[in-house]
This record gives sequence, C-alpha cells and structure tokens, in this order.
Amino acid sequence: MSSSHPLFRPTRWLPGGHLQTLFSPLFRSKPELARQRERITLEDGDFIDLDWYGPQGEQTRCAILLHGLTGSSSSLYILGQQRALAARGWQSVAVNWRGCSGEPNHRARGYHS
Repeated sequence: MSSSHPLFRPTRWLPGGHLQTLFSPLFRSKPELARQRERITLEDGDFIDLDWYGPQGEQTRCAILLHGLTGSSSSLYILGQQRALAARGWQSVAVNWRGCSGEPNHRARGYHS
C-alpha cells in the first residue's frame, strides 16, 4: 500500500513515544479559544454540550472532534486541533459526552466506552 505521506520521523530531542506523550501536557500552553457552546437536550432529559469554533458559512467544511475516556472539549489536544483546523479554514465542533463539560448530568447515567 502506498501513501502520499512520508514516514514519521521524531525529532532527535523527543525520540520515544513516552516522551512525546509527556511533552504536550507539561510544556504546551493551553490555547484560549472563543468558542460557542450549544446544549442539546436528549430524549431522556439529560444533555450533551457542543463547543463550536472556526469560520462559519454554508461552504465551510466542519470536523467533529470526540474526546477520549477521561477528556473533555477543554483537553489540550482538542483545543489545539480546533485552533489548527480554524487556521486552515475549517469549522469544528467538539462533543462533550454526558457529564464531561464541567456540569453534572441531570440523570444518574453517564457515558461509557
């Protein structure tokens, strides 16, 4: 299988996967993004929150970002991705699963993997 992308080659000062994993949360600053929050009420009376960022328009492409098990739309990797997408002309929406947007659920159930 051929790919138009070159092989990944890490920088000399960050060669291993463990160091690459630790670098971002320890040394990257958290971007401050002026996002628009939208709340969607679910059929069971609970809710999920969506955080929109980037250019808007009928012809604008949109990426849906889903955080990991212990994350939220405020996770560093989500914020960084939203900033990078906007710089390339994309709108993005970060989905917060039940109870992950900083406000407790209305129902006694949470999300699960």
